[in-house]
Amino acid sequence: MNLNVLLFQCRLGDVIFVPITRTTTNTEKLQPATDEQFKKIQVVKGSIEEQEDGKKLVKKGSALYHPEHGLLEIEYDSIAYQVPYYARGHD
Repeated sequence: MNLNVLLFQCRLGDVIFVPITRTTTNTEKLQPATDEQFKKIQVVKGSIEEQEDGKKLVKKGSALYHPEHGLLEIEYDSIAYQVPYYARGHD
């Protein structure tokens, strides 16, 4: 899946959720999301699991809420990454 598509369909605040089934997405240059990026995100339904490598795995069917950006339902098991700096902001 193209990173630009993910920025529109799988983003909540400064976190982008990359489905682990989408191996065509190049995540080499992406940094795993940190607790700082998740401080405004609430888990409404589902779960987030911390993996051994420090990445956050968001389970399929989870619903996440951000007070400034709304609700995002996760369609696939996904890894949470930081939105690249060039794409951040409220513009």
